[in-house]
Amino acid sequence: MKKKIIIWIFIIALAIGGGYWYSRSRQKQPEYITEKPKKVDLKQTISVTGEIVPEKSVAPAFSFGGKIISLSVAVGDKVEAGAEIARLDSDVLQSQLREAQWALKIQENAEKLARRHWDDLKPEQREAEKQKSERAREAVRVIGGQLEETILYAPISGMISEKKFEVGEVVSAGAPIVKIIKGDALEVEASVPESDIAKVALGQKAEIALDAFSADDIFTAEVKEIEPAATIIQDVVYYKVKFKLIDFPKFFSEKSNPLAQTLRVGMSADINILVAEKKNVLAIPKRAVKTEGDKKYVEVLKSKNQIEKKNVETGLEGDEGIVEIIQGLSSEENIIVFVKEK
Repeated sequence: MKKKIIIWIFIIALAIGGGYWYSRSRQKQPEYITEKPKKVDLKQTISVTGEIVPEKSVAPAFSFGGKIISLSVAVGDKVEAGAEIARLDSDVLQSQLREAQWALKIQENAEKLARRHWDDLKPEQREAEKQKSERAREAVRVIGGQLEETILYAPISGMISEKKFEVGEVVSAGAPIVKIIKGDALEVEASVPESDIAKVALGQKAEIALDAFSADDIFTAEVKEIEPAATIIQDVVYYKVKFKLIDFPKFFSEKSNPLAQTLRVGMSADINILVAEKKNVLAIPKRAVKTEGDKKYVEVLKSKNQIEKKNVETGLEGDEGIVEIIQGLSSEENIIVFVKEK
């Protein structure tokens, strides 16, 4: 009797265990999420941030140092080419000029006296007198030129965007006094990381959105210049790229457009550079493509949950995780893009 009870307990345990594992095996059947390859237009873009900069700017400076005694402009002022910007203290030069002029007058009188008996002088004596007069005249010319350079003029017409010094301060030779920007010619400058710079080429189109404007205000541009020298920013290598604004001149020439009065140098810009484009190509989600050695493949779901591996050749990797399929698939196949465990 006891033996029969043990046998029945064993049979019941097997039944319960078998049912449990059967149930578990049923629950572990995966659910396959599939997509068919589609014909799409692929675009590959690089997104960077930049800012509005003047197409042309200058920073005029004095050719020698001195004390500023006059500044004729303020930040925001519009100036015409040739307008006075600043003056340096010229008292010392004025004194030197008077001395040089007096020395020249004395030498010219000396030469006049010498010419009264010019024929009695030796050739070297006559030459010495002429050289003395020339040196005296040259001294006047040099000091006069330096006096002219104590006044700084605007080399271009534009707007004063920066003022580096104030009246009374001492500047050194070559130190910029102000910065003048040509306000009617603007462009966008951005720093592109070295990982992307090889994809960027002159003439490529870009879309630009300004943080200060509405998201609907999208402007077109093209790559105008790529600086060959690198810039290091926080230990990362970047290259400066400049963009020509194609539709800005027309857009901001409309006097009735309120945005024309709000555009400012330094405004932040979000830039999408179109580096590659293909139209009407077969494509699938990139996450469906797997790699085995040097080959790429996808998993195709057949009937009765059968899976077939198919080698593929991929092409352009577009935005939003889409990749071109050059060969290996047809538009009717169910590509597994995600496996959902039950």
